[in-house]
Amino acid sequence: MIPQNSDLFMFSSPLNIKTPNNINQPYHPSVIFIEEGFSGYKYWMAESPYPISIKPYRDRWETPCIHCSNDGKFWHELRDNPIDDLTELEIECKAYFSDPHLVLKEDCLECWYRLTTFNNLGSSRTYILRKTSRDGIRWSTRELLIDLFQSDKAFFFEKTIISPSIVYLNQTYYMWFVDKSGIEKNRSIRQIYSANGYKWSNSKICLLQGKYIDPWHIDVQFFDNIYYLLVYELEYNTITLWISKDGLNFNYNKEVLSPSHKFGSFYANGLYRACLVKNKKGFYIYFSCHNNKYSNIGLMFAQSDLNFKVVDGGTRITMTYKIIKDILKRIYSFIKRHYHN
Repeated sequence: MIPQNSDLFMFSSPLNIKTPNNINQPYHPSVIFIEEGFSGYKYWMAESPYPISIKPYRDRWETPCIHCSNDGKFWHELRDNPIDDLTELEIECKAYFSDPHLVLKEDCLECWYRLTTFNNLGSSRTYILRKTSRDGIRWSTRELLIDLFQSDKAFFFEKTIISPSIVYLNQTYYMWFVDKSGIEKNRSIRQIYSANGYKWSNSKICLLQGKYIDPWHIDVQFFDNIYYLLVYELEYNTITLWISKDGLNFNYNKEVLSPSHKFGSFYANGLYRACLVKNKKGFYIYFSCHNNKYSNIGLMFAQSDLNFKVVDGGTRITMTYKIIKDILKRIYSFIKRHYHN
């Protein structure tokens, strides 16, 4: 893929990613690059759609979906999505999935994700689940890895695991997650590890140095003996990059993205979880965002200097149509109000 600087275009556009029921509002990406390919594709993505103003409730559509690509820009489906869905009873209680993350373990692709359910009294219960596949098409039945309601309360600090990010390294799963227990002033990022995904140990708080941060959603990757951390910070609505040699002590590198605040931009109003990918050409960041009308996934590129620029996603015709349609709606509303007055 040859990156294009979005500054050359009047409007940059998001990636064109199909989601269930033709809603086509993907969100919360997790992407891995496999040089030798997996089932014929080099790039694999898990994401959970989060459409704006779609019934019965927004979280209902936040199901784990799988996509594949050979250039990281144009994405396909090898099977019908999602790979897991809510039952009718769960929908009635407004349960939801969230926070998918892809892991490559040897020759097996794993999708980790959360399920949050509610009882008749409104109390919630959250689980960390996993499905696995050796071809990206057929996925196993769901495995229950962690039941936060039953886990050691002191260990998980009020039973919260937000935005888990997993790296499989040296036959061990390392998981970083956001802890919002309220014990400390800010949310913290914790690291724990496990040999099998069921029994976890050695919970440690990560130290972030160089900038004040209150993390909300994260991604951790390990490339060339360096840990890279992307943080979506809710208060300032920004995505920042951090670097570490040990996976526990992270130093602030730079802010990589904030909302454009430009009319017609697909990331005009908000950002969310982003993930980092590295190949021979450089670094890619896939980021979730919205413009108050549609949820999207965008793409950024940087060489070794880590100076990221938004890449046009190849859907500018579609985005231009949406922009024109919105302008016509505004004109019609103005004329209608003027006529009635």
